[in-house]
Amino acid sequence: MKPRSYLILFIVGAGVVMITSLFQQAPGYMDADYYYATGLRIANNKGLTEPFLWNYLGDYSSVFHPSHDYWLPLTSFISSLGMVLFRDDSFSAAQAGFILVAALVPPLTAKLAYRQYGEVRTAYLAGFLACFPVFYMPFLPVTDSFGPMMVLGGIFFLIISRDLNVARSLFLGVIVGMMHLARTEGFLWLGIAYLSLYLKGQRKIWVYIAPLAGYLLIFGPWMIRNVVVFGSPLGIGGIQTMWITDYDQLFLYPADNLTFSRWWSQGIKSIMGDRLWGLKLNTITAITVQGQIYLFPLIYLGVKRSWKRKEVKVGLAAWVILFILMTILFPLQGARGGFFHAGAALQTLIWSVAAVGLSSLVEWGVKHRNWIYKQAWGMLGIGLVIISILTTSYIVEKRVIGEDVTSPVWNQPMKEYKKIGNTLAKLGAKKNDLVMVNNPPGYYVATHSPSIVVPEGGKNALFEAAERYGAKYLILDRNTPESLSEIYQSPEGHQGLMYLKTKEDIHYFKIEN
Repeated sequence: MKPRSYLILFIVGAGVVMITSLFQQAPGYMDADYYYATGLRIANNKGLTEPFLWNYLGDYSSVFHPSHDYWLPLTSFISSLGMVLFRDDSFSAAQAGFILVAALVPPLTAKLAYRQYGEVRTAYLAGFLACFPVFYMPFLPVTDSFGPMMVLGGIFFLIISRDLNVARSLFLGVIVGMMHLARTEGFLWLGIAYLSLYLKGQRKIWVYIAPLAGYLLIFGPWMIRNVVVFGSPLGIGGIQTMWITDYDQLFLYPADNLTFSRWWSQGIKSIMGDRLWGLKLNTITAITVQGQIYLFPLIYLGVKRSWKRKEVKVGLAAWVILFILMTILFPLQGARGGFFHAGAALQTLIWSVAAVGLSSLVEWGVKHRNWIYKQAWGMLGIGLVIISILTTSYIVEKRVIGEDVTSPVWNQPMKEYKKIGNTLAKLGAKKNDLVMVNNPPGYYVATHSPSIVVPEGGKNALFEAAERYGAKYLILDRNTPESLSEIYQSPEGHQGLMYLKTKEDIHYFKIEN
């Protein structure tokens, strides 16, 4: 592989991501809203702070509090970088870093495939599969961790594909530290790094010390910050979420009700039911998202063909660890996107293994079916790329563009919150009046006004949270928690709530003392 080959893949990858980004003038969902909102505050010299509460795990006394107690900061830093460089607070400026990061995924994938198989056409195929990533495509241009984790995962596997001396082991630890700065489960990759050393047969003590040193070099300062701010090196709230019995309980008020005894009291049938549900959805994610359905057989062949390579063994072990984590320990979060997010770190290896699998299939056809190697490889390889282009285009059309190309569906949540802000102003709300909404980061991005999340827990929880933080208005939309569905279905006549109006299926209330 010549540098020109990697440059071609970089340009194609950047082009595809940029085309998709043209239809995304907003983050689109809560995770991306959060990273854009906190990146915006960093860029505007407001530090690591949040003027909203999207959950109640921190038990804060004020809506204004330190940020990143639950989610990690790397994605926010990348978001802020574009805004600082371009001196522009727009979402397009925040996207710049993510477009650049996403463009690195295809050449990294090609490099991995070339390491495994040593053939240029196999590497090109892997790179072009990464250029058209199907289900991941809508998420690569926005302010989320998908692109960063793909790049960091790709670098991780490239490092362990070579002999690991002290310098490479130190760099491996640095990459793991960055993975943990991007995702909560990133710390697991430190154990995976040590598995790599073991499989490589390393016995030198300094080679084993180096990954931990590299990890602490990057993540250590963040741990110190967390201890100073939160009293805990890993932030707060993460372990509590193991005890949710329903996904909406991430927003439970008060959060100290999330306990082991409460979780256990639901009964073994419900506990096992959640894990079977998680197993089902995570398996579907593995086949349809990670394996893209049509690549799944090739992934099997590629793993079989490259099984002697350490990065393939380590990659499979990492996949199993993440699958178990998101199915057994965090089944509700895993099935609702956690496994989809976490799996991004493995995707460069998956595409490279799929390309090797196609080469293995063609070799079999030449040997047993008298295929002509170049013709068979060209037909099947080009066919796979065309399928990836078509399926990626379909996903982008459905998830991002929608029925009206002039008004992409991706941007509708932002538009909706801007409308809500305008309607509240007309109803007499002031700029800094605290509002209860379903997506506080999204509301802040759209209005730059403070907000707290509509709590799970029923009417009592709603009024207790409103009184504690001083919320004056309540917004209920189609995604109202089930415990408040009675209010949404019949908005009038509820003590403590003054019903103001309904507009486009959104109810507006003033919270009365």
